[in-house]
Amino acid sequence: MTSPDVDNKPLLPPNEPHREQRKGYAAITSNPSGGGQVSDVHGSAGSLNSGSTFGSPTEETPGSETKRLTRKLKGAIIDDRDIENMRKRGSKRLANFYEEQNDLIKKMLRVHDLPNVDDLERQDDAEGWDMRRKALMAINLSVGFNAVLVLVQLYAALSSGSLSLFATMADAMMDLLSSLILMFANIAAEQKDTHKRYPSGRSRIETVGIIVFASLMGAFSSGLLVESARSLLSSEPRHNSLNLVNGLCIVLALVCKLGLFLFCYSLRSNHSAHILMVDHRNDLFVNAFGLAMAIMGHHIYSWIDPLGCLVIALVILRSWIREAWEQMEFIVGISADPHFLQLLTYIAMTHHWLITHVDTVRAYHSGARLFVEVDIVMSPDTPLRILHDVAETLQNRYESMDHVERAFVHVDYECLHPPEHSSSSK
Repeated sequence: MTSPDVDNKPLLPPNEPHREQRKGYAAITSNPSGGGQVSDVHGSAGSLNSGSTFGSPTEETPGSETKRLTRKLKGAIIDDRDIENMRKRGSKRLANFYEEQNDLIKKMLRVHDLPNVDDLERQDDAEGWDMRRKALMAINLSVGFNAVLVLVQLYAALSSGSLSLFATMADAMMDLLSSLILMFANIAAEQKDTHKRYPSGRSRIETVGIIVFASLMGAFSSGLLVESARSLLSSEPRHNSLNLVNGLCIVLALVCKLGLFLFCYSLRSNHSAHILMVDHRNDLFVNAFGLAMAIMGHHIYSWIDPLGCLVIALVILRSWIREAWEQMEFIVGISADPHFLQLLTYIAMTHHWLITHVDTVRAYHSGARLFVEVDIVMSPDTPLRILHDVAETLQNRYESMDHVERAFVHVDYECLHPPEHSSSSK
């Protein structure tokens, strides 16, 4: 959790011997140069850098190691003033590392703020429902404003004859389509599956919808590229007919997009709201740049206007190619963020004192949300009922987390066996 680059109290003393290293205590660590994942004796969980090891107590009072670990975590928090001094000395990368570490520690400590799993689930359910309600409001507002702005910008583009304004209008039209896709995807995902045709849920409809929309945006952008290139190569350049009313239409669009961007920015932790936030941010640039190029094309050189259309089309194409690639990684099953894996490991470590080891932790995308797989080790003498209850409560704890779609907890009695699901490493 800490870096050797500055003086700081480590989570475990550097000279403390690792207890029973051969039995595979899971490690939680990170470094300023990059993240990692949870490592285990099989090496099957990823690429966490080697560091201090933790295990649940076998000969100590139940909960004593959790309390000791909590004290170490609190002692590892770096003061905000020290982080600011690092930035002033030019160690921006190091300051960012400790800022991220502080955020991770606070998330870990939050695990102990609530007395039991039911309270955690109730709080997360309330927060999740409030976030989904606000995200749906953002989608509805985007649909309403985009429907109006399409008509406003269509009038400005047709009356002025400006290719740059036509590009902004095409972008607004595609924004409307994207908002409708997200809205219908959210409705479909929230609908109850009475016939159980989709046992794992329908949340991936949203990801598929975004990929389809990105493909449409690519096609529109290619059309704009062709039209602007044709106009630039034309032997008869002509000035557009931009006037004050056309300009005011684009200014109105800028004001509306700024308001929508700020609202979606406040909800950026929600996947749909984040997509809309990026979209509105791009629209602010596109509309401002399109208006500027249309004005210069009218008053200076006529070729500036189609050049503006060409640039806007390239920006739109690049933005949505990147978005489509990210969504395809989600569908394929890219691994979760290393800090999230560390949080999952900490929750398993401190969940119950009868858990002697955390063998493997995996988390990977299945659409916008995550599937979690955790292997824990408990004594072979533990009664089946207790094994079941500990594993089930840990599973419920994971599934109450906002970004987790489904969690699978596997209980074993030792960790010296070959890794399960070895085909996943092929």
